[in-house]
Amino acid sequence: MAAMETKIPPSIAYTGRVRVKVTSILFLAMMCLTGIGLAISDLSKNLIFLGQGLCAPNSKLLESMVGFHGNKGR
Repeated sequence: MAAMETKIPPSIAYTGRVRVKVTSILFLAMMCLTGIGLAISDLSKNLIFLGQGLCAPNSKLLESMVGFHGNKGR
């Protein structure tokens, strides 16, 4: 192990590997977050339609939180 460490500085090799891992993990995380965000936006619209039927007093609160105004636009 000592002979290998003298040939290649381990810090340079280690930071290179970590940089590649971190960039790939960040890329995957961004892809997952965009997918989750799209799914949540679709789910929130459906939940507000359900919320208007189930708990009418809370529908205004849901609309103000999400910014989506149920059936009013249609």
